[in-house]
Amino acid sequence: MGFKQKSNIGVQGKSKIRIFKPHSGMSILRRIVFDEGKYSKNPTFSPICVLKRQYPFFIALLCSMGTMAQTPIANRVKAVAKRLPGQAQIVAKYTDNRRHCLYYTLRDRLLRYDVRTNRREEVTFSSRPYASIIATWMSDDKNTFFIAIDKKGMVPSYLENGQELWMYDSKTRKTKFIGEGFSISHKHNRITIKRASRCINPSAAQSQQHWMIRDHQFDNEGTPLGKSEEYKMR
Repeated sequence: MGFKQKSNIGVQGKSKIRIFKPHSGMSILRRIVFDEGKYSKNPTFSPICVLKRQYPFFIALLCSMGTMAQTPIANRVKAVAKRLPGQAQIVAKYTDNRRHCLYYTLRDRLLRYDVRTNRREEVTFSSRPYASIIATWMSDDKNTFFIAIDKKGMVPSYLENGQELWMYDSKTRKTKFIGEGFSISHKHNRITIKRASRCINPSAAQSQQHWMIRDHQFDNEGTPLGKSEEYKMR
């Protein structure tokens, strides 16, 4: 639908001033142009000028429409996240129709809350027991995330496998073991796992032993990038 021409009611020089009457079928944009033109004293009034002046308004309007268009699942996930205990740490939020859930850690356990069934369940991501969750972070594609765990007091050699890194796929709900060592870090989209490679003086008392270590590198999707040369642990 467009503007309805009502009449030509006057002449100013050689230019006729056209008055338009709005109707219920007008869009918000056309009504704004009509209102601007209705009160304009410029006989050469142009709707393009109106659009330029109203540009900030339309940007704000589009932003507000985007906020209101959030899905019920997204609103539910947001509401559940606000009600989590203070000690909980959010790992990932999924608002699509396939997953519709929230992952978070609480008391060194990974939990999944399904907003459709309103049920919470513990996620078993490691095939072996562990003492605590050290850190979690998302992969680049946001469909998988990593969980670094500590196994202090549960392994004979902490330098070799005191910490483990696991990757969890939110679509398949399957886990993958990435690696182990005594230090796991994630910086600049690169994962580094430090692991002892050999003991220089194995016959010495444990407190006097010296070790050689390697840095095992992975990208932020868990793909191995290689390992460093051996170097002496300081």
